[in-house]
Amino acid sequence: MSTTAGYGLVEYYDGYVYSTNTFAKTVIKIDATTGTCEKVWTLEGNPQAMTLENGHLFIATWALVGGATAGLSTINLETETLKACPENNTFDNNFGIAVDGSLNNLYQFFKDTAEIRRYELTLADGNYCPSEITPDDQWDFIEGVNGPFWGFEWNVALRMHPSNDNVMFLQTSNADQIGRANLNAAKDGFSSWDWVVGRSGGGQATANDLQLSMPWGLGIDNRAGNEKLMSAGWLSGYGVFIDFDGNFLKSTEASITRMDGAKSGIRNVIDDSSLAKDINFGFGYWSDNNGSKNAAVSGWVGSVETGRSLPTSDRNGILAAISRSGKDKIIDSIDTIFASDESNPITFANLAKDYYSYTGLDVNGTKVCPLDITIKCQKNYVIVIGDGDFDSTAIETEAAKNTIQQLAANDIITVMIGYGPGLSPAGKVIFNEF
Repeated sequence: MSTTAGYGLVEYYDGYVYSTNTFAKTVIKIDATTGTCEKVWTLEGNPQAMTLENGHLFIATWALVGGATAGLSTINLETETLKACPENNTFDNNFGIAVDGSLNNLYQFFKDTAEIRRYELTLADGNYCPSEITPDDQWDFIEGVNGPFWGFEWNVALRMHPSNDNVMFLQTSNADQIGRANLNAAKDGFSSWDWVVGRSGGGQATANDLQLSMPWGLGIDNRAGNEKLMSAGWLSGYGVFIDFDGNFLKSTEASITRMDGAKSGIRNVIDDSSLAKDINFGFGYWSDNNGSKNAAVSGWVGSVETGRSLPTSDRNGILAAISRSGKDKIIDSIDTIFASDESNPITFANLAKDYYSYTGLDVNGTKVCPLDITIKCQKNYVIVIGDGDFDSTAIETEAAKNTIQQLAANDIITVMIGYGPGLSPAGKVIFNEF
């Protein structure tokens, strides 16, 4: 399974994920089960397209930053040997490459002339490279019977059929379509096209309406019984799966941000009667410190049911006091919170400490914080939801931990929930230390 063309290139082979870092000029081997980084290869250029065939990675690079070179690099995944093929500017800022299953030919979309270019491959010391810098053949990328009516295309992703060296899949980011073309016997052009599917649209694709919106990256699943193409819409946020005959299989649901995921999780908890029964909820938000007074509860404006903490800030604060009606206030206010600024743990620690120690009353004379140390069965918690690593100094992190320990000494327990791709392994360790 794999994707090609653009940034964040990914291939899967024999239990490992191979991914690129465009600006660091690296290819990274990751254990698919544990997520452990096993090996890093450094390239001579910035990776912009990648394909995998029969245990060999082919990476096209461009001269994006100073000192980088354009060309092709290959990695033999059995020996883990990296080879930089001779520098070749024809690969500079051109995204689409594909290699046939026999490892005889590499194909490239060359945007400057809207051509498919074919390079014969030669094996030397376990790695493949083009036999010549100049292509062996080149042709108009839409030629052939029943060819599409595509105009200027700057990003065309290519994939070869896993069991047929004469069949190529092409995807355009400008025309928002995917097609299957047949190579002629000499492999110097397309003889015909079997199908072209898709239309421009930002909605979710269906069997009757295959919408694509700047599809960027064409993946292929070549496992027996699971053969399919996978297309990701850069502008729509949807992924689309089709079979090798161009038939719609399914679409992903709309992509959401990590903050949206956190909001959804909170809603699910407070809407679940089995979880929320006999629980009073409050609601706060936090980001960076921005001065100690910003991450504090120094007062309360309004009632317990409708008010909020002072000082008011778009970075940190308490929007719902703990009460029976707290969950209703959460539903009403949660969509006013947006991800911004940094995430400093001292902010939620100070907010929790200040709120639980606040003895003030609201406009109706009701206690803003219902904490009562004389009630032994009362349980009090701080539930912290974070979608990424903390942005804090070691001193700030330790100060936050000390505050959490002080709360725990007063039977106020902090529960940390960290999730999402923004949370690194090191970040998880710090979350767990709290």
